[in-house]
Amino acid sequence: MIESAEILGCFIFIFTIYTLFCGVVFIVSLWKIFTKENIPGYFSIIPFLNIYKYYKICSLPFWTIFVPIINIICLYCSNYVITRKYRCKKWQSLLSIFLPFIFLPTGLHSLEALSGSRPAELTMQQPEKDKGYNEYTGGLHYEH
Repeated sequence: MIESAEILGCFIFIFTIYTLFCGVVFIVSLWKIFTKENIPGYFSIIPFLNIYKYYKICSLPFWTIFVPIINIICLYCSNYVITRKYRCKKWQSLLSIFLPFIFLPTGLHSLEALSGSRPAELTMQQPEKDKGYNEYTGGLHYEH
């Protein structure tokens, strides 16, 4: 007969493996984000500095990491903010809140193939004809 201590031990082992997997995926995702933002990638493995830089990229206040409950909410919101900043689809951004270990690396990897650089920034310039634009639409546009 299986004892409750064995079941608890198996649960703790599986939870530990899952947590380590999510941690490694998050570090790799941070490494990609930092290199795209011209921040040294090894900052992703330094505790507290990685969250500070990540919050700075997401324009979130760093003090929220020290407030219980709010820190968890801000961490999940930061996943949404960073995926929207890198122009992921809205459904990817929403799912990155609930499944960040899947949609954060895949969204960033797919954008690497598209742009290969920092996220687009809004400008008030007229697009040039030789870049493939048909006509000027009169509004803001993303510069590649």
